[in-house]
Amino acid sequence: MLVPGGAPSCRACVGENAVVRWFNGREVYELCRVCGVALDSRDAEPDPVVLQAGRERWARIWGRTL
Repeated sequence: MLVPGGAPSCRACVGENAVVRWFNGREVYELCRVCGVALDSRDAEPDPVVLQAGRERWARIWGRTL
């Protein structure tokens, strides 16, 4: 349900403009700030900083000589 301003409102508690975004590494969730009900979720691109850190970590691991 959308309020006139375009921001989602909660279906459970009718809290308007009370959205919190939460990122779990793969998806972005929009939650109601009042009651915590999930309003929306969508796939997200991986964080570039996390990807670069992973590449650097693997380079250090595979760069070691045995």
